[in-house]
Amino acid sequence: MVGKLLGVEPKVGGRHKRWGTWNAVVSLGPTVYLELLAPDPTSKPEEREGDSFWEDFGTERLGTFAIRTPKTGELGKFREEMKKSVSHDIGDPLKGSRKMPDGRELTWTICSGFGKQIVGDGVVPFVLDWHDSFEKKVHPAQTSPQGCTLLSLKATHPKPEELATIVDALCPSMKVSKAETVSLSATIRRADGTEVVLK
Repeated sequence: MVGKLLGVEPKVGGRHKRWGTWNAVVSLGPTVYLELLAPDPTSKPEEREGDSFWEDFGTERLGTFAIRTPKTGELGKFREEMKKSVSHDIGDPLKGSRKMPDGRELTWTICSGFGKQIVGDGVVPFVLDWHDSFEKKVHPAQTSPQGCTLLSLKATHPKPEELATIVDALCPSMKVSKAETVSLSATIRRADGTEVVLK
């Protein structure tokens, strides 16, 4: 369905044993990509750290998004800056990795509220440090199918005023509008020049 909408077929990225998921990815620009997550049918319960991750994102929708740290290796510093400037704790750092189909390993450090603590129902982004993935040319934006470009992100929330300061600090280009339901939508330009909206 997503491949037909974007005109580009997502490429299987790899598996996350920690969360019992696997993904497929599509590049949306030089440093941006779309990740499609689903339960991994080969996942073993003893390998997972609980099922809370998938319970948080159990429906087919644009569930949340991420930003990367301004500088590699400064996730802790960025966390403290957010605490001081907007009283927002981006969460404890957690190292992650996955094997790519060609055998190379992609590593990162993530700070997030996964596990029943997602801030703003997914409207507030989580934060990633991609280590040296761009230098090694293993970042998903570089290795996944090309041709699409992210033009904008929009969000709605029942209480946008409670999230405005945090969202402005983390992602100033995205504004949150008031609505009865929570939603994220991405406007994407396909390779053929047409624009589509993914929700």
